[in-house]
Amino acid sequence: MTTSKCPVTHLTMNNGAPVADNQNSLTAGPRGPC
Repeated sequence: MTTSKCPVTHLTMNNGAPVADNQNSLTAGPRGPC
């Protein structure tokens, strides 16, 4: 099994739009969906 990094470095919503305010948004933990 190989580990891969997420190609996206900025937060996005479900539809792919970037999140402007990352201080008030929910994110996954260190073992998140990426």
